[in-house]
Order: sequence, then structure tokens, then C-alpha cells
Amino acid sequence: MKCVIADTGPLVAMLDRDDQDHAWAVREGRLLPPKMLSCEAVLSEVHFLTQDIPAAKDRIKSWLADGRLELPFIVRDHHSLIHELMARYANVPMSFADACLVRMSELWPEAVGVAETGVGALERLGLEHMGALGLHGLVDEQAEALGKAVGTFVIEEL
Repeated sequence: MKCVIADTGPLVAMLDRDDQDHAWAVREGRLLPPKMLSCEAVLSEVHFLTQDIPAAKDRIKSWLADGRLELPFIVRDHHSLIHELMARYANVPMSFADACLVRMSELWPEAVGVAETGVGALERLGLEHMGALGLHGLVDEQAEALGKAVGTFVIEEL
């Protein structure tokens, strides 16, 4: 079954009606495969960023209960590689959650990668076919460096 590896930005945008990318995230979310994979680090970020939105907690709980969002990644099994990625891309910098997602993209190569929102970075990385699913808040050099780290993150066009 096709699935999506989801990062914090698109999940928050789906949950937060006030997010500048909310309409886009909801629209694009309908086009994605029905199953999302992520990790506990991303889920922690999403909960923190939506803590003032009571309905967000219910939606996340629903996604987890019905299998729409799965958290199959076990950090303990990959901690050395995660920290190696963070060290290698320290100049980007690469967060713990980002490193987990990069490792997940290696473990689930059939998945469609969903990084954070931002069209310009995707175009520079040659990933414009993902629409506005890009790398949010990174300057050009950072996006290019991260793009090298996530070369297998997107393996098919949407």
C-alpha cells in the first residue's frame, strides 16, 4: 500500500485553520495516499505547535486510532544512524525529527516523502513535482544541503 512519510509542517497546517498553508494542506492531503507514517519526534512537535487548538488533539487521536497515522519507527533501533546524520548535516542544521524522517525514507522507500511547506526550496532541489511540499524556513544553502541528505526522500510523483 502506498503511504506518505509526514513531517511536522504539513500536519500542523492540516490541523490549524489559521496556518497560512491550511487550505493548501487540506487540498493536497486529499490527493495523497490514505496512510501517513511519521515518528514520535514529529508527533511531539505537532502536539507542541497545536497545543492551543483543542480540536487538533482529537484529530491526532482519531488519525492514530483509525490507522491513518502510524508511528512504526523505533529510535532505539536506529539511534546511531540518526546521530550520524545529525552530525553530518550539522551545518544545515538537521533536527532530531528530520534525521528520523530521513532514516524512515530509507526504510520505507515505497513511501512518498512529505517535508515541510515551501515551494522555492523544492524547485531548487528539483522536487517541484511535489507541489508546495517543501522545506520550510531554510535558506538556500541549507535547503541544498538537506536535499543531498534526503535524496531518496521523494521517490515518485504525486
